[in-house]
Amino acid sequence: MKILFLAFPHADLYKEIVNEMERKGHEVIVILDRLLRYDPYHCLSKLKAVKKFIFVDTYNIYNHYWNKMIVTDARLSESYDLFLALSGVSVGERLIRHLETLNPHIKKVLYTWDNCTYYAFDRMLSWFDRSYTFDVEDAKANSEWKLLPIYCKAPAHNETQPNLYDIFSIGTNHGDRLSYFYRILPQLKVKGLSYYIKIIELQTTLSWKQQLKYHILKAVGNKKNEAYLHRIEFICDKEDKYGIKQNSYIAQNKYDELISQSRCVLDDQRSTQSGLTAKFMWALANRKKIITTNKWAYEYEFVSPKQVLIVNKNNPVILEDFIKYPIAENEFSDVSSYYIDRWVDELLSVVMDKRDVDKL
Repeated sequence: MKILFLAFPHADLYKEIVNEMERKGHEVIVILDRLLRYDPYHCLSKLKAVKKFIFVDTYNIYNHYWNKMIVTDARLSESYDLFLALSGVSVGERLIRHLETLNPHIKKVLYTWDNCTYYAFDRMLSWFDRSYTFDVEDAKANSEWKLLPIYCKAPAHNETQPNLYDIFSIGTNHGDRLSYFYRILPQLKVKGLSYYIKIIELQTTLSWKQQLKYHILKAVGNKKNEAYLHRIEFICDKEDKYGIKQNSYIAQNKYDELISQSRCVLDDQRSTQSGLTAKFMWALANRKKIITTNKWAYEYEFVSPKQVLIVNKNNPVILEDFIKYPIAENEFSDVSSYYIDRWVDELLSVVMDKRDVDKL
């Protein structure tokens, strides 16, 4: 099967999906997705109604983008059996109609690992034969979404390997993650718990606008500005008292090694997002305990409460017994249905093999 894969490049996670599809014998053509300038459907977009009128209803940024892409990228005019969009924030009707004209029998699948409060992915539902979301609340709100948590991989490490760290987490410095970690790190110190926690911050200097905003918000002193103040101070912090600053991403094999050496993974997410993060799913697959701020975690039937502890992000309490107390074999979460080979099979299942059709 020949697949056109429009992939959002966040953390290069799409590459593992490509590898799995190719391993299954499919030909995969990858075009990277991107958020278009002036897109009114992103959660951080301002003046949404005005932008929608100008850049969607009047000058359609999606169609103009794909008009240019179709002219400049010959791969878009090849024959395909499946169009798979991972995130798909740039998708417009022009692209869909172009693919349908060239490929009358093409199937179209959308997968999102953000939810509709982050981006209005539901604007695209009518264009796809099947749409998947990782977010349980989105799936409840709209039956056109099919729930499919993020993929994970069967653990490859030796389970007898000793745990070097009680707590493990790596993540970028966005949202209020740093503030959350600052509430936890003193507890780890007091309890004598070992940890490997890194906040990835690529920015090294501040713009004058950031400096001005920082001083204004600092003077105001409102609690809701805490996350921004922490981030700016973290960028400027030369001492890094907790030893958690990192200025580069790590390779996937290094991540796998670190998680295998840890007892428990520290997970966090946006308060409006109910989907399980990749970090969460990978920790389950590696049979690690998880401390998470996701209050919806237990709504996923495969999640074992023995393996997952939900905490309040604003007042997290780290329970040493939860981290160190062993759990029984039958109390681990079973995520085998979401191993990447089966996960990819689900995404591709919309395309029925001709031999199966002939049997109907």
